[in-house]
Order: sequence, then structure tokens, then C-alpha cells
Amino acid sequence: MGEFTGAFTDEPAEIGRRVQRLRTGLGLTQRQLADPAYTPAYISTLESGKVRPSETALRFLAGRLGTSYEELATGRPAHLATELRLGLTDAQRALATGAADEAAVRYRRLLTDAEHLDLTAERAEALLGLGDCALESGELADAIRHFESAEGLLAGEPLPRRA
Repeated sequence: MGEFTGAFTDEPAEIGRRVQRLRTGLGLTQRQLADPAYTPAYISTLESGKVRPSETALRFLAGRLGTSYEELATGRPAHLATELRLGLTDAQRALATGAADEAAVRYRRLLTDAEHLDLTAERAEALLGLGDCALESGELADAIRHFESAEGLLAGEPLPRRA
């Protein structure tokens, strides 16, 4: 749930189109965007989708383009993921205070948002929350279904993330 890394970035062609759209929107040439750290040829290659930019390059370009690394790498504004994580914390708090029905409503809305933003870890967390709400309400079949869905989402993750 921390910083986004290369594993979450879009395909090079999508990143390239995003860089080109932002660059032309700002009225910058490839040379103006590249200086002083890169060459215009590198920007051209990146924009054509022929190279996957490094995290360092994306951070440099994001700064030059006035956007965040996350938005440049994934197309998702950073504030949306942050708001979603804050919403998950609020739902957890509601569940902890015994408001399982209210928490379940929040978790369902957050699950939909996480699906829309394609945020796997947050989807899994919302499903786990829904499972906890179902347990609290005595709906064991629903709880099992939510927990199994979360487990399926995280199946490819390292063991510490799945725990």
C-alpha cells in the first residue's frame, strides 16, 4: 500500500502517449522536456512506446510536466488512491465501534471505487472488511465468499502481503 513502483505502471505505449499529451498540452518541445537530464531522442523513443522508462526518468518527467509520478506511471491521480485508503480506515473504525451495517455500506462503496481504479490491494482490503462485517452480523456464507475473493486477488502476492 506504500509508494507505487514499476510493477504497477502501465504499458510503455500508454505511458508514452500520456507523456506526449502532457508535453504538447504545456507547449513544450521534446528538447525542452528532456533538458538537462535526457536527450530529445530518448523522449521521442519514450513517447513512441519503444522503451519502458525507469522510475528515475518518470519522476524527472513528472516534475517537468507538473504531475505526480503515480499519475504519469498509472494514469490515476495520486489523491484518488489516498482518499480510498482514508475511506478504508474510516470503514474499519466504524466496524470497530460496532456499526457493522454502516461499515458494510462503506466497504461496498470503497470496493466499487477500488475496482474502478484497478487498485488490487485496496480491493482486497475492502473485501476483507466486508468479510469481517458479515462475520459480525452472523452471515458466515457471505463472510467466506468475501474472504475467498480477497484471497484470490492476492494469490500472486508474496506471503507477507497475503497474510
